[in-house]
Order: sequence, then structure tokens, then C-alpha cells
Amino acid sequence: MFKIVAFYTENTPYEEHVEPFIEACEAFDLPYYVEPVERAENWVANCGLKPQFLARCLEAFDEDILYLDIDARVRQPLDYFNSLDCDIGVHYLNGKELLSGTILLRNTQKTREIVNSWCREQKKKYSVWDQRVLQSVLAQDKSVKVVDIPGTYTQIFDTMKGLGKPHIEHLQASRKLKSKVSASYVPPPDIIEKRRARVGLDGSFFFPRPTKSLEAKMDAKYMRIPGEARWRPHETEFPDVSNVKLDSNEIYIVGKGPSLDHACKETFPLDIPIVCVNESIHKIDSLGLPHRIFAIQQDAGLKSGCYPISGELIVSRQAQHHYAGRDRVYVYFTDKYKLRVTSLTVLCAIRIFETLDVKMFNLVSFDAAVADKKTAYANCIGYSPTAKGPADRFLNHCTRIIRENPDSDFTWLLPREEDTLVFDKTQQSQSIVAYNQSYSQ
Repeated sequence: MFKIVAFYTENTPYEEHVEPFIEACEAFDLPYYVEPVERAENWVANCGLKPQFLARCLEAFDEDILYLDIDARVRQPLDYFNSLDCDIGVHYLNGKELLSGTILLRNTQKTREIVNSWCREQKKKYSVWDQRVLQSVLAQDKSVKVVDIPGTYTQIFDTMKGLGKPHIEHLQASRKLKSKVSASYVPPPDIIEKRRARVGLDGSFFFPRPTKSLEAKMDAKYMRIPGEARWRPHETEFPDVSNVKLDSNEIYIVGKGPSLDHACKETFPLDIPIVCVNESIHKIDSLGLPHRIFAIQQDAGLKSGCYPISGELIVSRQAQHHYAGRDRVYVYFTDKYKLRVTSLTVLCAIRIFETLDVKMFNLVSFDAAVADKKTAYANCIGYSPTAKGPADRFLNHCTRIIRENPDSDFTWLLPREEDTLVFDKTQQSQSIVAYNQSYSQ
């Protein structure tokens, strides 16, 4: 058996691909390991991190390694790799150009020697694309057994679509993100005691094995995360979301499913707060409701597109800079709620409001969570969910919400033209079981 491995560069838009990558692996019960790494000075140099990462994986794991780029998605079972007789499996485009987005590495001494040679050559040729360096290394060593795997296992979504249904599809995020990875770089704090800080996904920074004197210097200059040797700058202009005061232990959370188009005043009969996930705020704003209304935004890629007309905004630390100078804004830090910067926005909302003593959550327009399993977005959202990966990624969200928040209660509401469908927690759990059974068949 093999383990899928991937890495992504911290504090870049590639972080947005982590969650759908993991969901695609889990859909086929494939073991995986995903590692954040510090970015280099440009996109090509970031690609050069690949051989070093693979060398670490071969040392750390006993299994064979199937490397995938973080913007890859598993679309079909990968049993093919279990019986492949080789040291290394890669695809050569048109029989000539090695593509390094999918690489099978048998965990053998020969494979380790090849990867170590790749590391050495990449350091010498740090400005050369990693797959070209690997192709050169393989061409020079005639003793390594290389298999040219079918193109459907390294299928670029557009230029290779003629091959048919992909087993592994590559979305080629680098086409859009090459310039952003370099241009958006924000350096960590100054070098302290001849050591450079490392930057985490949430923007915090830390030093491996910090000395007492280094910690003292950091404490004097930055804000320490309680109980950890990590710090943040004192840069946020917004109050923490913990300052929100509620007089209710029940709320609505509004999603972006197709039924959102039918939402109306009658959808919200209870006088309790309404929390809108990302752009769903605009539909709720248009209803002129008397409720206390919040929008919550986790994704920095949405920029300033979730600001409410008169309600309050709860925004993640990584997205807060888009609202500089605005009022009615609260900020949250994902690590405080044991979440990642790539966690689902609805999970962030639930965790935040659980700490504000909310026990009952009425989830509106999360269509993929109920019996009809509709995975589209509402027309009022203005774009398709497939812009960030296959829409079927939503199908396991209900299971995750219930599993990861066992102490809370949930009701699922679907606005319709004639009335509103209601699913309570028991009914929805039964629906999940039925769906999982049919899916496994």
C-alpha cells in the first residue's frame, strides 16, 4: 500500500487547496500526509522544495509514496499503483516531457538514492523547474526502473481532457498563482539571535527550540499565544470576537445552497441572531429583517466581499486586512478554536458561537446536508462552487458538523417557494446513514 503525500507553501493562496485535496483523498479512504512549508523567493524556487520534501517522506514513512501536487484531486480509485512494478512511476507527456505532479516512489534504497541525487542537482540548479531536473537525473541513471504511467493519473484538467475520465486531475493552480506567491510575500519578524522566525498558517510566528532569552525578546515585542512558544504582532485594529455579547443560546446559520434563493422573512420566525456564511449575507441583507445579523468570512480570497449593510462582520485574522478602517468588525484566530485557516467557514461559526454559549444551531440553506443532496450554490451567490473544486465535496459536511460538534444540537432548514422543510438532528443522522450506505454500494 502507498501513502499520498503533498506539501503547500504557507501564507500563499495554495492554502485554499488543502481542504479539497484532503476531502478527495478521504472520499476514497486513501491515507495521506500534507505538510506546510515555508515559501521560497519565487514560484520556481518553491517547486525546488519538492525533492527535499520527498526525501523527508521516504525517511519518515515505511510505505511507498505517491506524491501529488496540492491542487490535484483524486477522482477514481488508485489500485493501479499497488501492483506497478517499478522504482519510480511518472508520466511523460507525449512520451517526451516528464510531469512531476504525480510521482510514485517505491520506498527502496534505489529510490532514495535517486531522490537524494535529485536534491543535490536541484540545489545546483535552483532556478530550473523541478521536473526538468528530475528528468535529467533519471536519464543519467540507467539502473533505476522507471514506468511511464498512464496520462489519466497525471491529467491536466484542460489540455489533457481528451484522455477521458481522470483518475487524478491536476487543476493547474500555478497558472493563476505564480505571481501572487511572490508578490504577496510578507516577511516574518527580524532575525533574532541570528535565527529567523518561521511563519505559521494563521500568521503567527515561532522559532524551533527557542532559548529563554529569545522568548523574552519576543514577549517584549510581540503578543504571545497563551501556553505556546508562538507570537503574533499587535497589529489588529478590530476587537476579538469574544467581545460579542449575545442574549440567546440559539442562532440561525445561513449557507449558500440553492434554497437560499427562496429565503424570505417567513424563513426566520424566531427572534434570534442570524449568522451568514460569506456572500449569503447579501441575500439576507435584502430581506430587511429585524434580527441581529452577522456575516462570517474565513477565506481571504473573498477579499472585502462579505461586508454587511448594517450588521456585524466576523472575519478571520488572515482576511481582516481587507476591511481596514471599517466599523462593526470583529476578528477571530483559527488556532484559538483548534481549527485551521482552511477549515470550513460553518465550522468556524459553530466553534465561535459555542464559546458564546450557543447550544442550538438552525442551519439554513445547507442543501447538500439533507436528503436531496443538492451541491450547487444559489443563483444569488453569482458563481459556481466548482470554482474551488468538485461540488460533491459538500456531501460530507453534514457528517463532519455533527461529528465534530457532539455537544450542540442542529436543525436543518430548506426554504422553498411554498414553505420551509425542516430536518432535526435525528432525522438528519438517519439520512446520513442512508446516504453512506448507498454511496458505498
